[in-house]
Amino acid sequence: MNILISNDDGVFAPGILAAKQAVEDLADVTVVAPDRNNSSVGRRITLFKHLKLISCELEDGSPAFSVSGSPADSVIVGVDYVMDEKPDLVITGINTGVNISCDITTSGTVCAALEAVSLGIPAIAVSLFIDPKTSYKQDENGKWYMDYDFTLTKKVLHDLVLRIII
Repeated sequence: MNILISNDDGVFAPGILAAKQAVEDLADVTVVAPDRNNSSVGRRITLFKHLKLISCELEDGSPAFSVSGSPADSVIVGVDYVMDEKPDLVITGINTGVNISCDITTSGTVCAALEAVSLGIPAIAVSLFIDPKTSYKQDENGKWYMDYDFTLTKKVLHDLVLRIII
């Protein structure tokens, strides 16, 4: 099985590494994502400029590709130019923050999954609820940062993909 993973938070966002780690024991995984945060861009695609595709490494040293475009662009580039054959599944996320209600139509995470579906590829959009009361932490210098816990989300994603491939 071949899985393409993308997102809207950018190729170096912690959620994309978590998504890859969640399913890498189930399939061959290719990561292609925007080179920077593209949250809330909907299903925007790039028409009037060239896209840059750059090979890079995720934090764990695994290969990935960054695209100088939107999440939908990343899915198209991944399917048409990076992967040797059409993926069996596209996973977008793990987005840091929920995609619910009226956010659905603007979500780059959800719309990247919709782009995959429009190409005839099943897709899953995955988001992580961030509790502002417990997720914001301070380091020893008083600088604020987000403490992401992908443990449950990774397990749910793994188990869902396992059910799909059986």
